[in-house]
Amino acid sequence: MDQYIRYHKKPYAKYLDVQSFNAKYGTNIKEVEDFDLYFNYVFTEARRKQGPADFLMANFAHQDEFKDMSLFSSIAGAAAKLKKKAKKAKENIGKAAKNAAKAAGEAIDKMPKIPLEKPEVNDLDGLLSDNEEDMVEAEYDEETPETKEVAATPAPVKNIVTEKKKIADLVLKTSKDSAEYSQDMKHLIQFKSTKLPLEEQLMKGRPKYLKALKAYLKGDSNVEVKMSWKKGKAKMVKVADLNPRRDSLKALLRSSPSGLRVVECV
Repeated sequence: MDQYIRYHKKPYAKYLDVQSFNAKYGTNIKEVEDFDLYFNYVFTEARRKQGPADFLMANFAHQDEFKDMSLFSSIAGAAAKLKKKAKKAKENIGKAAKNAAKAAGEAIDKMPKIPLEKPEVNDLDGLLSDNEEDMVEAEYDEETPETKEVAATPAPVKNIVTEKKKIADLVLKTSKDSAEYSQDMKHLIQFKSTKLPLEEQLMKGRPKYLKALKAYLKGDSNVEVKMSWKKGKAKMVKVADLNPRRDSLKALLRSSPSGLRVVECV
C-alpha cells in the first residue's frame, strides 16, 4: 500500500485505481469497497491545489485506516464531477469514504498560497535587492555540498515526455528529500538552448550567480555560473558561452523565484 501512495505523490503521477496499479506493476494490493472513489477524490483535489509538478502533501489513508473511518456526509456529488462520463456513483457509498475525502479536501485548502511576484525594477542595480539576497541565502546556505543521487524505483518511461517533466526528474534524482526538491524547483533557472543538452541548461538561482548575470549585462564577459546538473566535475561555465538574450536575462532578474524560470538563448 505504501508503494501505491508513494507513486501517486510523485510529480506528474497519473491516477491509477488499485486494480490497474496491480496489473501495471505486478503488485497484489487488496481491493476495498469505495476505497478507489475516496483515493481518486483526495488525489484529484490535491493536484488541483498544488499543480502537477509538486510532491503531494496530502495525507492518504491506508485501506485499514479507511475501513475504520466514520461520520461523513455525501461524496456522490464530487465523484460525479470527477467522472462526468462515468456511470452514476453508487447510492450506498460508505460513510467512511465520504468523511475521509472531506477531511483531506479541507486540509488541502489550508495549504499556504504562493505569493504574488514583486513589481518590476527598471535599473540594473535594482534587479536584485539586498533583502532578496538575504532571503535566498537563508534558503541556500553558501556552497552546500553536492547531494548524491537517491536510488529510486524507476517508473516506466513513455515515448513522449514533456521537457518540464524531464527537468523535474533531474532535480528529483539529486534531492535528498521533498523539502530540498521544492527549494531547488522554486529557484531553478533554465538557459533554454537548442545547442545544449538539458542537463547543461539548468542552474540553481543562488545570489552569487544572479550577481554574475547582472555583471554580464554590464559588460563583464568573463563571469561564470554553475550548471549543477552538468555531467562531470567541470560545472562552471561562462555566461557568455550560454549566449543569453539580453531582454530575456533582464526579465529574469526582475522576477521573483516562484518556480522554473526560463532565459532564452541565441
